[in-house]
Amino acid sequence: MLFVGRSAVRRSSTRGRPGTDLGSRWGFRRMRIQALRSGSWAFVLLGAAGLTSTGARATAAEPLRWTFRQGETLKYALEQKMTTSTKGNGVERKSTRNHTLNFSWTVLAVEPSGEARIRHKTERIRMKADMPPLLPFQFDSAETKGDPPGFEAMSRILRAEAGAEFSFRMKPNGEIIDIEVPAETLKRYKDAMPEGRPDGGEVNEKAIKDNLMQASPPAFPANPIEAGQTWSARPSEVPLMQPPIATLILDRTFTFQGPDPASPASRLIGVQTTARVEPIPGVDFKIAIRKQDGHGTMTLDTSSGHVTSTQLALNMELVVTAQGQNYEQTSDSSSTMTLQP
Repeated sequence: MLFVGRSAVRRSSTRGRPGTDLGSRWGFRRMRIQALRSGSWAFVLLGAAGLTSTGARATAAEPLRWTFRQGETLKYALEQKMTTSTKGNGVERKSTRNHTLNFSWTVLAVEPSGEARIRHKTERIRMKADMPPLLPFQFDSAETKGDPPGFEAMSRILRAEAGAEFSFRMKPNGEIIDIEVPAETLKRYKDAMPEGRPDGGEVNEKAIKDNLMQASPPAFPANPIEAGQTWSARPSEVPLMQPPIATLILDRTFTFQGPDPASPASRLIGVQTTARVEPIPGVDFKIAIRKQDGHGTMTLDTSSGHVTSTQLALNMELVVTAQGQNYEQTSDSSSTMTLQP
């Protein structure tokens, strides 16, 4: 989730001091926030990575729609991988993270208009991270053994997410409205948060809803669309570090590519994502995107009316300037989401 404490995984003996180990501190914390945010809402990958369009063939205009049936349950598996390298002060640090999330959507009711009330449940979370000089971290919410020493806070947050439930209404074009956060879910998050967190963050229903809305699936156009036509979505905002030193803004443009040559019932959608950094007043950091490249596909099965897969990749190079020093960070990330049988 967005609401993550700064001291969740760092041992006291490895805590950096301002100006002495900035590359390690910034690179690690940024990855940690992204890792925990992605667990809360599986479709965050649609806003965090870019999809490039392939050559689209001319086809007749058709509507892109979700179709739901009361009582059905859709099970998705999301796997995210990231490798990050941070250079500064003559030192290079590399880190890796693998994050696997299993979640389900249960259709509670379907209106005559096709609008559905859906319950989202996070079923299982697995994470493996190697971020020197920290000890390797491995977590599986399905295991009952104790948490690794020194990582109790992070494990507690992840366990709170595993089993958390939300509900929402989805229109046939994929627009999500009327998000409801059960009191039990809200209590899970509040109970998992460390006391006296230095970032001053707060877990509340509005903050959770805002976060979920930003990370929700892209709504399809209201009218039928032809291959090659595009549409835009609201920008997504991703905080860099916690407390944030800047905000990463992701502007997204979607392109309908038409039928999948390998599967006539499937429709391919591409996404062009442009990232930009918005500074936070009063924060003495400068962050510039030197290079970015994203590619992949999203598939909608028109016979079932479900998104069946996404395969995404995003590579970025950032330059951070702080206290007169420059730090370079490169990140190679991939996300694969599949609808399970």
